[in-house]
Amino acid sequence: MAIYAPDRRTLVFASEKNLRAMIAGKKKKSRLAELVSKADASADVSLLLAPKGLRQELAEMRKLSRNSRFGAEMAFGFGLILQLLNHIESATLSASLSTQPRISLELAAPSADAAETLNDLARGGRAMMKILLPEMDEMFAAQIARYEARLEERPDRDYYSGRIQEMQIFQLVFRAIDLTMRDLKFSREGNRVLARADLKESNAAIVHTIAQAIAIGSGGPMPAASSDNLGALAKGMLEFEKIHNVLPPHASYEGKPKMDKAAKPMLSWRVHILPFIKQYDLWREFHHDEPWDSPHNKKLIAKMPAIFNSPGRYLGEGKTRYVVPLGSDKKYATSFPQGATAGNRGGALPDGYPVIPKGLPLRALTDGRINTVMLLELPAEKAVIWTKPDDWVVDAKKPKQGLFGLRASALASLADGSVHRLSSAASTETLLRALGRSDGETFDRDKVFTPAKRPDRNGATKTSPDRPRFDDPKKES
Repeated sequence: MAIYAPDRRTLVFASEKNLRAMIAGKKKKSRLAELVSKADASADVSLLLAPKGLRQELAEMRKLSRNSRFGAEMAFGFGLILQLLNHIESATLSASLSTQPRISLELAAPSADAAETLNDLARGGRAMMKILLPEMDEMFAAQIARYEARLEERPDRDYYSGRIQEMQIFQLVFRAIDLTMRDLKFSREGNRVLARADLKESNAAIVHTIAQAIAIGSGGPMPAASSDNLGALAKGMLEFEKIHNVLPPHASYEGKPKMDKAAKPMLSWRVHILPFIKQYDLWREFHHDEPWDSPHNKKLIAKMPAIFNSPGRYLGEGKTRYVVPLGSDKKYATSFPQGATAGNRGGALPDGYPVIPKGLPLRALTDGRINTVMLLELPAEKAVIWTKPDDWVVDAKKPKQGLFGLRASALASLADGSVHRLSSAASTETLLRALGRSDGETFDRDKVFTPAKRPDRNGATKTSPDRPRFDDPKKES
């Protein structure tokens, strides 16, 4: 399968032979050329599929999937896709966020009878795809991790960079399909199967996801790595500190708690740093005197900025893996104490402007900024709703609990803004020293952080090719 981006709004999937012929102008009247020429010019993004020549490739992928750790389920998924493609001449998925937000899917069949069969398959397959798509997302994530590991070990970096881009495109496209299939209702008109729906505000992620895939396919930047996101969030926290002379608290708390009840947390630190990560307008949309799940604030969960997205895995709407460590242990207290204080009261002023909640000043980190963990990336199964005051609570007796999962390391940003990987092999005491802000103890950095990634044998930095490569004959060992 080859991928081609004729412009910044369109991504085409077809056999390499047919794509090359169309680009060279040898098949100006081909089905593929007609499909591209008739793409909806008013749509923000479009995905076009010409199955001719692809069925054999997918059949091979189906065979290979049987031997993967995803097993028979993945083979069944590819089998279902093949059944659909056997009745399709072309497929177009378009989405727009303009004056009339909408999403549409059109499947063209060779005959009315084939369209009827295709309609039944599409309706029946939707439930199965809902189960399989998360599995496919995990498969792509595993492949990306595999290629990234090889990228550090092999001299043929361009090849593995291309494979990473290829997997990222497929992962993003399948995420878009997953989001799309939730709301579309299918109907048949002649030899076409159509599905249209108004694009809900909560599903605007479809357009963003497809746009990411198009950016990669057209030689644009790859989605940010998780380390980039974590570094940018750390920078936002430090910018907050420059203005307010304190770090943001892990959460704002209700300004006037009832006498018989403890103050309740309202909004996460992730909301309070929005102005410092170029999201001021979104910050102003929140009602800061209401909790995260109030009728108004709950609507904003779907507007989670891309910086909180977790590359490599779909976590569910509005979920993130980026948290702060919470801990009030007498010796190993973290940079973010739990509970309400006089400083972290939230709310709104009479003119409606939000009250700025306050956390600890940097001077409270007496161990030094380069020795204190400020932000962390949790395993996917521990993802939290980004607006909710929900973070990682450090258990001083079992500090690794909930941090690593099945991973050998976890990304962490120190209070100086640098990003490192915490090793799961670090001892309990060493990890606590890295998390504590004022324990007065030093730790061996080589024992708590995993080694940095190695450059290639020529000392070159990581680069990506201008275009993804899908036809390299090299075998992967």
